[in-house]
Amino acid sequence: MLEATKKNTELNGDVYGVPHIWGTSGLVVDTKTAAGIKDYTDLCDATYKGKISYRLKRPTLIGFAFAMGEDPFAAYNDPAKYQAILDKVQQKLIECKPNVKAYWSGGDELLNLVRSGEVVGAMAWDAGGWKVNRDNADITFVAPESGALGALLLKSMELNLEATI
Repeated sequence: MLEATKKNTELNGDVYGVPHIWGTSGLVVDTKTAAGIKDYTDLCDATYKGKISYRLKRPTLIGFAFAMGEDPFAAYNDPAKYQAILDKVQQKLIECKPNVKAYWSGGDELLNLVRSGEVVGAMAWDAGGWKVNRDNADITFVAPESGALGALLLKSMELNLEATI
């Protein structure tokens, strides 16, 4: 994590960030019924038709890109390459639509879907996974094989939750 932070916060040889994570975004999985979900793109496996959930937000694009072997951050300075990555992820998410029970917008909404069994796998925050795990040990947070996502907020920036990843 330290090396990734250095790489993404260095300017003119000076590092302007330190790693500090209060939570991550990854997968919440019912391991009893959806043990095959180990990465973001596994949510698209036809086995889970109508039983998965994720947000229609930027972290979904980023997570799926990494799971598909792409690095969107490395393409930021190349608009054509970045757009190609977005197009590839967009196509994957379109293919995944039959699996989606709901696009969640709030943590409680998602946790209720998971608790009821309507959703067996979701892209979600770790805290929600641990919360449900206290009541049902089969449901837990899983760090995806391609990596969990965290947020970086520079000291001089104002908090903008829509911009965090």
